Amino acid sequence: MEIVGLSKDVESAERDLDFRNSQKADCADQIAQTENNIATFKENIVATTEKISESSGKVLEMDAELAKKSAERDTANADSISYEQKLSKLNLSLQEMMRAREIISNEYTKYESRMNELRADQDRLINYLAEEYTLTFSEAEALDYPPVTAENRPGIYAQLNELKYKLRGIGSVDPSTIEQYKSVKESYDEMCVNFEDMEKSRAYYDETVNNLEANMRSKFVEVIAEINEAFQRAFSELFGGGRAEVVLTDMDDVLHCGIDINVAPPGKIIKSLSLLSGGEQAFISIALVFALLHVNPSPFCIFDEIEAALDEVNVAMFANYIKKYSHHTQFITITHRRGTMEVGDTLYGVTMAERGISRVLTLNVNEVEEKLGVKL
Repeated sequence: MEIVGLSKDVESAERDLDFRNSQKADCADQIAQTENNIATFKENIVATTEKISESSGKVLEMDAELAKKSAERDTANADSISYEQKLSKLNLSLQEMMRAREIISNEYTKYESRMNELRADQDRLINYLAEEYTLTFSEAEALDYPPVTAENRPGIYAQLNELKYKLRGIGSVDPSTIEQYKSVKESYDEMCVNFEDMEKSRAYYDETVNNLEANMRSKFVEVIAEINEAFQRAFSELFGGGRAEVVLTDMDDVLHCGIDINVAPPGKIIKSLSLLSGGEQAFISIALVFALLHVNPSPFCIFDEIEAALDEVNVAMFANYIKKYSHHTQFITITHRRGTMEVGDTLYGVTMAERGISRVLTLNVNEVEEKLGVKL
């Protein structure tokens, strides 16, 4: 029993020990939390101290600003006194201006009344002018009569009575004449306006035509120069030398003057183209045609027995010349000359196997060369 009692005491002591350990753990947690709170409080104290320092600086700045504003207030009070003095002077000036305005208003009323009287007199005189002389004020003003003064009034009245006497001697006047005159005058004015428009149009078209003619002259002279250069080159290549030129007969009137063709084959001096043989004349024409094609190229060109008057040597030269230009221009040549046909890529012939029935034969020289494997 004593052992049981002691065991119970031990158990009670252990429970008490566990309770004390639990309290000790709780106290340790509270101590840790308190230490954390102390650290936080210290940080807050430091931050608060900094804020107090900063606030102290701001308080000093605000004191300086307050002193500045106080000085400005004193200055403003001084300015206010000055402005009140100026305002008093302005009020006095305003009162004087109001009195002057009242005087001017009275004068204006008086002059306005006088103006209304003058306007009434003017309307009366205008009506009198219209009834007595059938004139408006602007029409009468356009007559540019001298003004009536005290000195010339008697003479003007005498002249007026004389004119009235002459009007009575003339008799009645047809009132429709004025309307007719207005109608004719309107037609005349309209015609004048149309005439002025036509004159302006003619001047514009004359200027346009002159500009076009100037451009045409410049372009024509430029093209003639290019043709002359190309003609000289083509002539020298076809004739194997010599000299040729295309010149204008009158450089002052290039659009209406003639064009001379001067040539000199190698070893010859020619004064007129008519002295050349038919073949030479044809060759010169061919050189001119190729010069024109050089200046103004064409996608294709048709020759109809252009080399008929040439001998075999010149035909071969002509054919080779066509061949050289065929890279830029397609030539369709109607010919019976063998030399010309030899340089063609495609030959077309017309045969009549039966009377009245024609048939076209086509020969592609390139295909034949490929099939035969030889150069024709």
